[in-house]
Amino acid sequence: MRPKYNDCGSKIKHLNKIMEKNFNKALEEYNLTAQQARTLFFLIHHNEGEGEIEINQRDIEREFNLTNPTVSGILLRLEEKGYIQRITSQKDGRYKKIVVAPKTWLFVEELETKRKKSERLLLQGISEEEENEFKRVVDIMIKNMSI
Repeated sequence: MRPKYNDCGSKIKHLNKIMEKNFNKALEEYNLTAQQARTLFFLIHHNEGEGEIEINQRDIEREFNLTNPTVSGILLRLEEKGYIQRITSQKDGRYKKIVVAPKTWLFVEELETKRKKSERLLLQGISEEEENEFKRVVDIMIKNMSI
């Protein structure tokens, strides 16, 4: 019998794989992956209301700690599917600002409902105090590993 790994890193990776698989399944009808949806949520958050912030590819790379080629691929597929548009920045012509396409705004609430359902499933049986403690500990772990 092979030993079962019980270290934190293995548990975090296992949880992430399960979450990714479940969220990908929930997003199939939109032809989106979990990472594409997370990117859309990030863009939506920054493109709502009066406080619109100009977002470019580098901002997404930093937010999700992803490489340039990975983010390029995510954005290319989102653009091909008509979920985003890349427009030359008026602030700095070297950059393309990324904006949420009108088509995306039509189902934002549905996407948010799916995200919340996934989050509820994840936190089922966990108290608010335990959730907050988990987030606090994970933030410390992230800081520890971000050397």
